[in-house]
Amino acid sequence: MLDRLKTMMDHMRDHREIERMDARELEELGLSRGQLHEIVETPEKVAARMAAMALRHGVTAEDLESYRQDYVDLLHTCAHCHETDACRQFLTDPAAPAKAATFCPNHAEYRTLVGQPT
Repeated sequence: MLDRLKTMMDHMRDHREIERMDARELEELGLSRGQLHEIVETPEKVAARMAAMALRHGVTAEDLESYRQDYVDLLHTCAHCHETDACRQFLTDPAAPAKAATFCPNHAEYRTLVGQPT
């Protein structure tokens, strides 16, 4: 319960900070206010799962940060995915090759980001 309350308070603070950002700050980030709110609202476990799947495809955390618009799209897709069980199973098998993750709705995008054919 305490963790949920802390998370809720952190989100409220983050949303207030986003609302205080001016157009220049948003432009520097390359993201809209709505996209930032969506990132804040996405559960950490979703972001962690997406980052793990991206890494299995050869897309590093640094890559994700540099592809900000792609990051938001990938995160949105992951947050609304219905293949979380398959994803968890895949990620727990270190021998599973990235090309086997065709169940992942971001699979083609990850391959594109690392320059592999889809």
